[in-house]
Amino acid sequence: RRSRMRRNTDTENMHILYTGPVSLDILTSELPFAEVLHDDAFRFDMGSRLVLGFLARGHRVTVLKLTDCVRRDETRTCGNLTLKLFPGRPVREQYRHFYHHEVKTLARAIRETRPEVVFAQWTYEFARAALVSGYPALVVAHDSPWRILALMRDKARWLRTFYSQFLVFTKIKYLSAVSPYIVREMRRFNLYFRKVRCIPNAIPLAPGRVNTKTIRPRGKTVFCVTDWSRRKNPQALLRAFARLHPRHPDWTLKICGRGLSLDEEAGRVLRQEGVLPAGMELAGFKDHAWMDAVLRDEADVFISPTLEESFGLVFLEAMAQGVPCIGGARSGAVPWVLGAEDADGRPTPERAGGFLCDVRDSEQIAAALETVLEDEGLRRAYSRNGFRRAQTEFDMSLCVDRYLDALACVSRGGKGW
Repeated sequence: RRSRMRRNTDTENMHILYTGPVSLDILTSELPFAEVLHDDAFRFDMGSRLVLGFLARGHRVTVLKLTDCVRRDETRTCGNLTLKLFPGRPVREQYRHFYHHEVKTLARAIRETRPEVVFAQWTYEFARAALVSGYPALVVAHDSPWRILALMRDKARWLRTFYSQFLVFTKIKYLSAVSPYIVREMRRFNLYFRKVRCIPNAIPLAPGRVNTKTIRPRGKTVFCVTDWSRRKNPQALLRAFARLHPRHPDWTLKICGRGLSLDEEAGRVLRQEGVLPAGMELAGFKDHAWMDAVLRDEADVFISPTLEESFGLVFLEAMAQGVPCIGGARSGAVPWVLGAEDADGRPTPERAGGFLCDVRDSEQIAAALETVLEDEGLRRAYSRNGFRRAQTEFDMSLCVDRYLDALACVSRGGKGW
């Protein structure tokens, strides 16, 4: 076992095994695979971008993927990338058997692949499979199980939280987290006191790109990307905008996400409460191209009233377009992503890419919208700060380098960790 876990020090490149969600369409369309694969379950665009980044630097990558686009185990190879695809089971079946089948399948595939290091996403079944395989593994914490449980107390969340706490965290030797907030959560609630590397999420940005966002003297368009759930808290924003609409009839709220159309839960609840002014556009689920176009061409401010975010990628996408943001002052990683706080939680308003408020209070949300939309100078400062922060702190190439450094340390048995 010691010999199989020893890294080949004669070569700079590694054989990395990635286990966790990826978006197959990105991998198979950007590399010359014979067929572009599309799947609905376990999608994760950033995971695919990381894999492509590893390949671009000359590393060999094997991706293990549970997917609904195959009915039997399949292996597909293109250059230095190998996809090992396994049929995914319904989530209810996974919960019923405590991920036993998923962990067994993935762990067996890891042993058969014999990588130098395993790169496991989330602290649930993918991490568990990596840890029981016996190979050196870097686990990435993307959320705080206990914090989410406090907001979503259903049976599935209870199972995932206890699974993570007692079957995963007790065995993790090398852990990274996507924000300082998650690092603190791991210490406070998961009682994980080993060193944790903070490697934030990222998005691909064009080199040398400049901020071209037009800041109008008076803003009119509010944009929000969220979901209809207690954690995402869209009801507070809708009530706040309904309060503002009589005073600002020319303002528009564009909101998109699952459950957020007139034919879904959001529309039904709003009609019952009688808070559906003409200025609201409930667009439902939309793809990234549509959202990027709204951010670029229409949005004067981006807002997300989410109660808790482990990172807040939607804020980063808005900042990368130069759009001023509004977020929760106590919404997990949101203040840090916006630059309104440093890594230790100290306020840094002069570097902020957005305005913070209490998103549990619809009156405070309404006041925040008026403050930002009616102050051109404030929006210019937020646009400038947010764009600069996205370019310097959250670029995908920087993220790839950080993960490669961490993976190299893990493959060497922790030397330099």
